[in-house]
Amino acid sequence: MYFERGGFFWVLVDSETDAVVGTVGLEKIKETEGELRRMCLVQHLRKKGWGTHLGKTLQDKARDMGLKRVFCSTPEHGEDVLQFYSKKLGFTEFGERQEIHDSPIKEVFLEWNVV
Repeated sequence: MYFERGGFFWVLVDSETDAVVGTVGLEKIKETEGELRRMCLVQHLRKKGWGTHLGKTLQDKARDMGLKRVFCSTPEHGEDVLQFYSKKLGFTEFGERQEIHDSPIKEVFLEWNVV
């Protein structure tokens, strides 16, 4: 999915155990727009700079690709996640929607304007 459309996917691996401890993907959705996908980091590595490292890696690649905007979404109840995206990576909120399936969780949509 990512590679077929010119996107990328990064995996953070623990050098001692060879376990995957973090991921992030960049899906190209239009010529100048992308979407941050599947950003995940194991709990014990959060708030230690590894999430920021993954996010900045994605942002550097977005610049290299000539993207102008990158979007992402996250559940509304994840205030710490919203703070991370806005303070560490410079994303801003631009809307929300109710999930289509039966879940009561709303998603918050964010965007980052590449500079």
